[in-house]
Amino acid sequence: MKKIFLRLTIFSLPVILSILIIEIRLSSAPTEEYLKKAYFERNLDSIEILVLGSSHAFYGIDPSYFSMRGFNIAFLSQSLFYDSRIVLNYLKRMPKLKAVIITVSYHSLEYQVCDGFGYFHDFPYYQYWGFRYPEILWYDPRNYSKLLNFYSEGYRVRKMLFKNVIANYSNESRYGYRFNSPVVETADLSEKLVSEQVHVLDYFCLHSRIDENIHYLITMIEALKGARVKPILITIPVTSVFDKFANQQRNRFRIAICNSLARTYQVDYLNYYSDSRFGDEDFYDCDHLNYDGAKKFSKILNDTIMSSIIK
Repeated sequence: MKKIFLRLTIFSLPVILSILIIEIRLSSAPTEEYLKKAYFERNLDSIEILVLGSSHAFYGIDPSYFSMRGFNIAFLSQSLFYDSRIVLNYLKRMPKLKAVIITVSYHSLEYQVCDGFGYFHDFPYYQYWGFRYPEILWYDPRNYSKLLNFYSEGYRVRKMLFKNVIANYSNESRYGYRFNSPVVETADLSEKLVSEQVHVLDYFCLHSRIDENIHYLITMIEALKGARVKPILITIPVTSVFDKFANQQRNRFRIAICNSLARTYQVDYLNYYSDSRFGDEDFYDCDHLNYDGAKKFSKILNDTIMSSIIK
Protein backbone atom coordinates (compact mmCIF):
# COMPACT_ATOMS: atom_id res chain seq x y z
CA MET A 1 0.00 0.00 0.00
CA LYS A 2 2.83 2.37 0.91
CA LYS A 3 4.57 1.60 -2.40
CA ILE A 4 1.39 2.38 -4.36
CA PHE A 5 0.97 5.66 -2.48
CA LEU A 6 4.62 6.55 -3.12
CA ARG A 7 4.29 5.82 -6.82
CA LEU A 8 1.13 7.90 -7.04
CA THR A 9 2.89 10.76 -5.29
CA ILE A 10 5.87 10.57 -7.62
CA PHE A 11 3.56 10.45 -10.63
CA SER A 12 1.33 13.30 -9.41
CA LEU A 13 4.05 15.70 -8.27
CA PRO A 14 5.11 16.91 -11.76
CA VAL A 15 1.45 17.42 -12.69
CA ILE A 16 0.75 19.40 -9.52
CA LEU A 17 3.89 21.50 -9.98
CA SER A 18 2.98 22.21 -13.60
CA ILE A 19 -0.50 23.36 -12.60
CA LEU A 20 0.98 25.52 -9.84
CA ILE A 21 3.41 27.16 -12.26
CA ILE A 22 0.60 27.88 -14.73
CA GLU A 23 -1.57 29.39 -11.97
CA ILE A 24 1.30 31.65 -10.84
CA ARG A 25 1.98 32.72 -14.42
CA LEU A 26 -1.68 33.46 -15.07
CA SER A 27 -1.95 35.41 -11.81
CA SER A 28 0.83 37.75 -12.91
CA ALA A 29 -0.58 38.31 -16.41
CA PRO A 30 -2.32 41.64 -17.15
CA THR A 31 -5.78 40.28 -17.86
CA GLU A 32 -8.43 42.52 -19.35
CA GLU A 33 -10.39 42.46 -16.10
CA TYR A 34 -7.31 43.50 -14.12
CA LEU A 35 -6.44 46.38 -16.46
CA LYS A 36 -10.00 47.66 -16.58
CA LYS A 37 -10.20 47.84 -12.79
CA ALA A 38 -6.75 49.43 -12.58
CA TYR A 39 -7.66 52.15 -15.10
CA PHE A 40 -10.91 52.77 -13.24
CA GLU A 41 -9.38 53.07 -9.77
CA ARG A 42 -6.59 55.27 -11.08
CA ASN A 43 -9.17 57.80 -12.27
CA LEU A 44 -11.74 57.68 -9.46
CA ASP A 45 -11.06 61.22 -8.26
CA SER A 46 -11.59 62.72 -11.74
CA ILE A 47 -14.57 60.78 -13.16
CA GLU A 48 -17.64 62.93 -13.73
CA ILE A 49 -19.76 60.56 -15.85
CA LEU A 50 -19.71 56.79 -15.31
CA VAL A 51 -21.05 54.29 -17.86
CA LEU A 52 -22.44 50.93 -16.69
CA GLY A 53 -23.69 47.97 -18.70
CA SER A 54 -22.87 44.85 -20.67
CA SER A 55 -21.18 44.48 -24.06
CA HIS A 56 -23.70 46.85 -25.70
CA ALA A 57 -22.34 49.74 -23.63
CA PHE A 58 -18.77 48.38 -23.61
CA TYR A 59 -18.61 48.55 -27.41
CA GLY A 60 -21.17 51.31 -27.91
CA ILE A 61 -20.24 54.25 -25.65
CA ASP A 62 -16.92 56.08 -25.99
CA PRO A 63 -16.48 58.61 -23.13
CA SER A 64 -13.74 60.43 -25.08
CA TYR A 65 -16.62 62.21 -26.86
CA PHE A 66 -18.14 63.44 -23.60
CA SER A 67 -17.80 67.09 -22.60
CA MET A 68 -17.06 65.94 -19.05
CA ARG A 69 -14.50 63.40 -17.88
CA GLY A 70 -16.09 59.99 -18.39
CA PHE A 71 -15.24 56.36 -17.85
CA ASN A 72 -16.86 53.23 -19.29
CA ILE A 73 -16.87 50.46 -16.67
CA ALA A 74 -19.23 48.27 -18.71
CA PHE A 75 -17.96 44.81 -19.60
CA LEU A 76 -18.82 41.63 -21.48
CA SER A 77 -21.94 39.94 -20.04
CA GLN A 78 -21.99 42.36 -17.09
CA SER A 79 -25.34 42.15 -15.29
CA LEU A 80 -27.25 44.70 -13.24
CA PHE A 81 -26.04 42.90 -10.12
CA TYR A 82 -22.40 43.75 -10.90
CA ASP A 83 -23.36 47.26 -12.00
CA SER A 84 -24.95 47.78 -8.60
CA ARG A 85 -21.93 46.38 -6.73
CA ILE A 86 -19.62 48.79 -8.56
CA VAL A 87 -21.85 51.76 -7.75
CA LEU A 88 -22.31 50.87 -4.08
CA ASN A 89 -18.62 50.13 -3.51
CA TYR A 90 -17.11 53.13 -5.33
CA LEU A 91 -19.69 55.92 -5.10
CA LYS A 92 -18.11 57.57 -2.07
CA ARG A 93 -14.67 57.46 -3.73
CA MET A 94 -15.76 59.55 -6.75
CA PRO A 95 -16.02 63.13 -5.45
CA LYS A 96 -16.59 64.71 -8.88
CA LEU A 97 -19.22 62.27 -10.12
CA LYS A 98 -22.18 64.08 -11.70
CA ALA A 99 -24.07 61.35 -13.57
CA VAL A 100 -24.17 57.57 -14.01
CA ILE A 101 -25.46 56.03 -17.24
CA ILE A 102 -27.22 52.74 -16.46
CA THR A 103 -27.68 50.65 -19.60
CA VAL A 104 -30.84 48.53 -19.68
CA SER A 105 -30.55 46.31 -22.75
CA TYR A 106 -33.07 43.97 -24.37
CA HIS A 107 -32.19 41.15 -21.97
CA SER A 108 -31.10 43.03 -18.83
CA LEU A 109 -34.18 42.55 -16.66
CA GLU A 110 -34.29 38.78 -17.18
CA TYR A 111 -30.61 37.91 -17.04
CA GLN A 112 -27.85 36.87 -14.70
CA VAL A 113 -24.37 35.92 -15.85
CA CYS A 114 -24.57 32.41 -14.36
CA ASP A 115 -27.61 31.64 -16.53
CA GLY A 116 -25.92 32.28 -19.87
CA PHE A 117 -23.25 30.93 -22.18
CA GLY A 118 -20.86 33.53 -20.70
CA TYR A 119 -21.21 32.07 -17.20
CA PHE A 120 -17.42 32.02 -16.76
CA HIS A 121 -17.48 35.83 -16.56
CA ASP A 122 -18.89 35.53 -13.02
CA PHE A 123 -15.63 34.34 -11.50
CA PRO A 124 -13.28 37.21 -12.44
CA TYR A 125 -15.61 39.57 -10.58
CA TYR A 126 -14.73 37.74 -7.38
CA GLN A 127 -11.03 37.37 -8.24
CA TYR A 128 -10.46 41.02 -9.18
CA TRP A 129 -13.31 42.97 -7.58
CA GLY A 130 -14.31 40.84 -4.61
CA PHE A 131 -17.92 40.68 -5.86
CA ARG A 132 -19.60 37.27 -5.73
CA TYR A 133 -23.10 36.73 -7.03
CA PRO A 134 -25.12 35.06 -4.21
CA GLU A 135 -25.82 31.90 -6.22
CA ILE A 136 -22.12 31.29 -6.87
CA LEU A 137 -20.92 29.01 -4.08
CA TRP A 138 -17.98 30.35 -2.10
CA TYR A 139 -16.13 27.04 -2.36
CA ASP A 140 -16.39 26.80 -6.15
CA PRO A 141 -12.70 26.47 -7.18
CA ARG A 142 -13.28 28.72 -10.19
CA ASN A 143 -13.56 31.63 -7.74
CA TYR A 144 -9.87 31.23 -7.02
CA SER A 145 -8.28 29.45 -9.99
CA LYS A 146 -7.26 31.43 -13.08
CA LEU A 147 -6.70 28.23 -15.03
CA LEU A 148 -10.15 26.80 -14.33
CA ASN A 149 -11.74 30.14 -15.07
CA PHE A 150 -10.13 30.43 -18.48
CA TYR A 151 -10.38 26.80 -19.55
CA SER A 152 -13.16 27.67 -22.00
CA GLU A 153 -10.96 30.33 -23.60
CA GLY A 154 -7.85 28.41 -24.52
CA TYR A 155 -6.59 31.17 -26.82
CA ARG A 156 -6.53 33.64 -23.93
CA VAL A 157 -4.62 31.19 -21.75
CA ARG A 158 -1.96 30.61 -24.42
CA LYS A 159 -1.56 34.34 -24.92
CA MET A 160 -1.17 35.00 -21.20
CA LEU A 161 1.24 32.13 -20.66
CA PHE A 162 3.57 32.70 -23.56
CA LYS A 163 3.22 36.36 -24.55
CA ASN A 164 1.88 37.93 -21.37
CA VAL A 165 -0.60 39.98 -23.39
CA ILE A 166 -4.09 39.65 -24.74
CA ALA A 167 -4.65 40.75 -28.32
CA ASN A 168 -7.76 42.84 -27.68
CA TYR A 169 -6.03 45.07 -25.11
CA SER A 170 -4.87 47.34 -27.91
CA ASN A 171 -8.54 48.08 -28.69
CA GLU A 172 -9.35 49.28 -25.17
CA SER A 173 -8.89 52.97 -24.40
CA ARG A 174 -7.95 54.70 -21.18
CA TYR A 175 -11.63 55.67 -20.94
CA GLY A 176 -12.62 52.01 -20.50
CA TYR A 177 -14.31 51.81 -23.92
CA ARG A 178 -13.34 49.02 -26.33
CA PHE A 179 -13.98 49.39 -30.04
CA ASN A 180 -14.72 46.35 -32.20
CA SER A 181 -12.50 47.53 -35.03
CA PRO A 182 -11.43 50.90 -36.47
CA VAL A 183 -12.08 49.40 -39.90
CA VAL A 184 -15.82 49.37 -40.41
CA GLU A 185 -16.86 46.03 -41.83
CA THR A 186 -20.28 45.13 -43.18
CA ALA A 187 -22.19 43.24 -40.49
CA ASP A 188 -23.73 39.89 -41.36
CA LEU A 189 -27.39 40.72 -40.88
CA SER A 190 -28.94 37.80 -42.72
CA GLU A 191 -32.34 36.99 -41.24
CA LYS A 192 -31.40 33.37 -40.59
CA LEU A 193 -28.32 34.30 -38.55
CA VAL A 194 -29.99 37.11 -36.62
CA SER A 195 -33.06 35.01 -35.80
CA GLU A 196 -30.75 32.35 -34.34
CA GLN A 197 -28.83 34.93 -32.30
CA VAL A 198 -32.02 36.44 -30.90
CA HIS A 199 -33.35 32.95 -30.15
CA VAL A 200 -30.21 32.16 -28.10
CA LEU A 201 -30.55 35.45 -26.22
CA ASP A 202 -34.23 34.74 -25.50
CA TYR A 203 -33.36 31.24 -24.31
CA PHE A 204 -31.20 32.62 -21.49
CA CYS A 205 -33.77 35.21 -20.39
CA LEU A 206 -35.59 34.03 -17.28
CA HIS A 207 -38.79 35.63 -16.02
CA SER A 208 -37.78 34.64 -12.49
CA ARG A 209 -34.89 37.16 -12.62
CA ILE A 210 -37.09 40.22 -13.11
CA ASP A 211 -37.78 41.15 -9.49
CA GLU A 212 -34.15 40.94 -8.37
CA ASN A 213 -32.95 43.00 -11.34
CA ILE A 214 -35.54 45.69 -10.69
CA HIS A 215 -34.28 45.67 -7.10
CA TYR A 216 -30.69 46.27 -8.32
CA LEU A 217 -31.89 49.16 -10.48
CA ILE A 218 -33.78 50.74 -7.59
CA THR A 219 -30.82 50.24 -5.25
CA MET A 220 -28.53 52.08 -7.68
CA ILE A 221 -31.01 54.89 -8.34
CA GLU A 222 -31.64 55.51 -4.64
CA ALA A 223 -27.94 55.43 -3.76
CA LEU A 224 -27.05 57.84 -6.57
CA LYS A 225 -29.85 60.28 -5.80
CA GLY A 226 -28.89 60.15 -2.15
CA ALA A 227 -25.38 61.22 -3.15
CA ARG A 228 -26.78 63.97 -5.44
CA VAL A 229 -25.59 62.11 -8.55
CA LYS A 230 -27.92 61.95 -11.55
CA PRO A 231 -28.92 58.40 -12.65
CA ILE A 232 -29.71 58.14 -16.39
CA LEU A 233 -31.35 54.97 -17.74
CA ILE A 234 -30.65 54.22 -21.40
CA THR A 235 -31.25 51.54 -24.02
CA ILE A 236 -28.71 51.39 -26.85
CA PRO A 237 -29.74 51.10 -30.54
CA VAL A 238 -30.12 47.75 -32.30
CA THR A 239 -30.63 46.90 -35.98
CA SER A 240 -34.09 46.72 -37.51
CA VAL A 241 -33.57 43.03 -38.26
CA PHE A 242 -32.81 42.35 -34.58
CA ASP A 243 -36.04 44.10 -33.64
CA LYS A 244 -37.92 42.04 -36.25
CA PHE A 245 -37.11 38.82 -34.41
CA ALA A 246 -37.09 40.25 -30.87
CA ASN A 247 -39.76 39.33 -28.35
CA GLN A 248 -41.96 42.44 -28.46
CA GLN A 249 -43.60 41.59 -25.16
CA ARG A 250 -40.14 41.66 -23.59
CA ASN A 251 -39.47 45.00 -25.25
CA ARG A 252 -42.72 46.54 -24.06
CA PHE A 253 -42.12 45.28 -20.52
CA ARG A 254 -38.59 46.75 -20.41
CA ILE A 255 -39.86 50.10 -21.63
CA ALA A 256 -42.74 50.08 -19.15
CA ILE A 257 -40.44 49.29 -16.20
CA CYS A 258 -37.89 51.95 -17.19
CA ASN A 259 -40.61 54.56 -17.71
CA SER A 260 -42.16 53.64 -14.36
CA LEU A 261 -38.82 54.03 -12.57
CA ALA A 262 -38.22 57.31 -14.38
CA ARG A 263 -41.57 58.68 -13.16
CA THR A 264 -41.26 57.32 -9.63
CA TYR A 265 -37.72 58.56 -9.04
CA GLN A 266 -37.77 61.54 -11.41
CA VAL A 267 -34.87 60.31 -13.54
CA ASP A 268 -34.37 60.26 -17.30
CA TYR A 269 -34.94 57.20 -19.48
CA LEU A 270 -33.39 57.58 -22.94
CA ASN A 271 -34.67 54.84 -25.23
CA TYR A 272 -32.58 54.66 -28.43
CA TYR A 273 -33.60 51.06 -29.18
CA SER A 274 -35.24 51.82 -32.55
CA ASP A 275 -33.59 55.19 -33.22
CA SER A 276 -33.98 55.98 -36.94
CA ARG A 277 -30.65 57.85 -37.00
CA PHE A 278 -28.85 54.49 -36.97
CA GLY A 279 -28.66 52.22 -39.99
CA ASP A 280 -27.05 48.85 -40.70
CA GLU A 281 -23.77 50.61 -41.52
CA ASP A 282 -23.48 51.65 -37.85
CA PHE A 283 -23.39 48.08 -36.50
CA TYR A 284 -20.73 45.43 -36.01
CA ASP A 285 -23.41 42.76 -35.67
CA CYS A 286 -27.18 42.75 -35.10
CA ASP A 287 -27.10 44.47 -31.69
CA HIS A 288 -23.62 45.94 -31.16
CA LEU A 289 -22.46 49.26 -32.59
CA ASN A 290 -19.25 49.35 -34.62
CA TYR A 291 -16.47 51.94 -34.31
CA ASP A 292 -18.27 54.65 -36.30
CA GLY A 293 -21.64 53.78 -34.77
CA ALA A 294 -20.23 54.15 -31.26
CA LYS A 295 -18.68 57.49 -32.15
CA LYS A 296 -22.01 58.70 -33.55
CA PHE A 297 -24.00 57.41 -30.58
CA SER A 298 -21.57 58.80 -27.99
CA LYS A 299 -21.86 62.29 -29.49
CA ILE A 300 -25.67 62.11 -29.50
CA LEU A 301 -25.65 60.81 -25.92
CA ASN A 302 -23.29 63.57 -24.82
CA ASP A 303 -25.52 66.30 -26.22
CA THR A 304 -28.54 64.85 -24.43
CA ILE A 305 -26.99 64.14 -21.05
CA MET A 306 -25.16 67.46 -20.95
CA SER A 307 -28.44 69.34 -21.31
CA SER A 308 -29.94 67.02 -18.69
CA ILE A 309 -27.11 67.59 -16.21
CA ILE A 310 -27.07 71.36 -16.70
CA LYS A 311 -30.82 71.92 -16.41
